[in-house]
Amino acid sequence: MGLCVSAQATGAAVVDRDVLRAGVTEAQWRRLRTLLLEHHILAMTTADGYVLARDPAQISVAQLATLVPGDVFGGRSRVLPAHTRSIHWAARMEALLQASRDAAHNHLKLSLEELFDADQTVFPRNDNGIAPRA
Repeated sequence: MGLCVSAQATGAAVVDRDVLRAGVTEAQWRRLRTLLLEHHILAMTTADGYVLARDPAQISVAQLATLVPGDVFGGRSRVLPAHTRSIHWAARMEALLQASRDAAHNHLKLSLEELFDADQTVFPRNDNGIAPRA
């Protein structure tokens, strides 16, 4: 995503070879590119390049994390199966899982613009270890 944010700042597009040179394998890029295109994070140019489809200030890291199966928010198994909810510990387990998802989501609310901000001025860090923007 850093390549795309940098390219957008200069009006350029990212091509497949740029991503592969950055260390992403062909299979990884194929899966990631498909997800990003399907969710309108990336758009394909007429010259077979890719650009961000939206302003990076409007795309959060949390939004990207939810695209990946098995993500930090619980992936495909967001809740315990119905038949396990009657077990005495299941309600507590579900509450713990939900608290974990909520905490992870709060930590990842920063936008791509904030994540890849080229003007990395040092700010005091907040309680989640992220330097807030001025």
